[in-house]
Amino acid sequence: MFYHKLSQIFNSGIARAVFFIGFTGGLLLFSSIVFANICNLTFIAKLQLPCLNYLESAGIMAFVYIVGFGVKFGITNKDLTNSLMSKFQKSDKNVKTESIVNNLSKMSSEEREILKQQLASCCGMNKKSNQHIPQAELTQK
Repeated sequence: MFYHKLSQIFNSGIARAVFFIGFTGGLLLFSSIVFANICNLTFIAKLQLPCLNYLESAGIMAFVYIVGFGVKFGITNKDLTNSLMSKFQKSDKNVKTESIVNNLSKMSSEEREILKQQLASCCGMNKKSNQHIPQAELTQK
């Protein structure tokens, strides 16, 4: 029972968003602390400039992140919709399409007409030809 509730919490979209923000924010915080300490110990001490604080280094790290990933995104020529779709989803889509085509080819002309009218009524395209088939016959098929 407890494990089921816990898995529901972790699988919700809000929890994933909070974990992503927390992880990304933690990574930014850690990298900005490391960057500020390295800069303060090496470059800034030797150049006798004022110390770099953590907020400034977080801004620099965020700017570097945005520029770096923006350039990387601009260089790649991938179509995002195709790169995000797995091979399994592509093959599953082909199987579904083939089964739909097979089922449509097995239908009689009367069944096809009923299907067309049902699709037209569902999509908001009410045809005048819908009136000649009784509603009971439409719901049976």
